[in-house]
Amino acid sequence: MNPPATDDRPQVGSVSSPTVVEGSNLDFTVTLTHPSTTATTVTLTPASGTATLGTDTNAPQVSFDGGVTFSALGGTTVTVPVGATSFIVRYPTVNDNISEPTETMTLG
Repeated sequence: MNPPATDDRPQVGSVSSPTVVEGSNLDFTVTLTHPSTTATTVTLTPASGTATLGTDTNAPQVSFDGGVTFSALGGTTVTVPVGATSFIVRYPTVNDNISEPTETMTLG
């Protein structure tokens, strides 16, 4: 079902695919199709890949100011403020000092 013609809520246009050294911050940039005139809820879908969420990563965080400040992300939904066109979801990775191949995760 398509939203009504007057529905200006943006959709997720793209999600970056960052790579980092273990122990660094994995920052996903989520870009919206356009700014909204109202706060918009976006549902995130993190997937482990070869990394295990919660073991190889710490709790996720979100930034709406280009990465200047981050807040804890509780759950899998983000309320994007009016006028925003992108935001950053950060997963701090854990340096477990275990020799292992490159680990991966995705955010959709």
